[in-house]
Amino acid sequence: MNDGLLFDVIGEQLGHSHYATTRWSYLHGIEWLPPLFLVNERGFEHNELRYLLSIKPESKDVFRFLNTLTSKNQDTGTHSTLRLSKLELTPYLLKKKGFKQLRQVSLIQDSFEVPKDDNHFLALWLSHCTESIVQLDNRQSSTTVFNYQTKHLLKSLNTNDETIFSSLSTFWALSGRHQPIFLTKQQRQALHQLGPILVDQDNQILSLTVCCNRDNGLRFQQIFRTPLFRCCHFAFELQQNRKSKITKNLQLIDTYFSTNKDTLTTRKVDRGSSQLTITLTFIPQSTSLFQMLCDFLMPTQGAHDEKNLY
Repeated sequence: MNDGLLFDVIGEQLGHSHYATTRWSYLHGIEWLPPLFLVNERGFEHNELRYLLSIKPESKDVFRFLNTLTSKNQDTGTHSTLRLSKLELTPYLLKKKGFKQLRQVSLIQDSFEVPKDDNHFLALWLSHCTESIVQLDNRQSSTTVFNYQTKHLLKSLNTNDETIFSSLSTFWALSGRHQPIFLTKQQRQALHQLGPILVDQDNQILSLTVCCNRDNGLRFQQIFRTPLFRCCHFAFELQQNRKSKITKNLQLIDTYFSTNKDTLTTRKVDRGSSQLTITLTFIPQSTSLFQMLCDFLMPTQGAHDEKNLY
């Protein structure tokens, strides 16, 4: 009657059906871990100090170091256990150059005090930012860098509107995170060769219509298959003359333009040549970020109105 009981028990153990199973399987033998999460002041073992201060295991400098600290910190007195806060130990960690240098460290000069002003770090950040969205690369003058972290944007993060930070976080995650965003001279030339771009500010959409051929496909890849445009959803609409075969154009689209994540529709027309319309829908819900993207792509166009043609 209980033939399958053993397999049920084994399955529960392997599948970790209960928290106790997970704790029993993974948390044994790590009694050393909790002390690492203790806050404020705590005691340091000799082997910990040797490791942190890069003192060799056989060296006695760790005891000399403790005696030096005891003389500098009157609060420790003759206590058998020396207790240090992270701020007190940090200056010594910044100068791992031997025991002689450690004895010369000044806690007053090297310690860091957290500013009481809540806006201190924001002001420090803003002092290194500019208002210009398009900046020249220091290494290559023909390359422009997308500086979307402008003073105006960062100041807006200090408001109570949580959607601003959420949109910026989405854009940052989709567009390469900490990787620099730039366009080379060759990329801007390819963008110009693809033709005018139509901008819909209300719906945050960019669109352009091109001939469906290999050259335009290579230009499209050179520009729009970069990390910057991962913040956009691509939709392709092929307008095909009914008198010509659609197979060749579909193969070109599959090879040079669209991916599995994109949307592709086809439409047959009685007159006119075949053409491909590409629509980019901006994913983050932020009109300011979308405007910055437009200003970066077309920096000389000035103010933008709805359905403005570039």
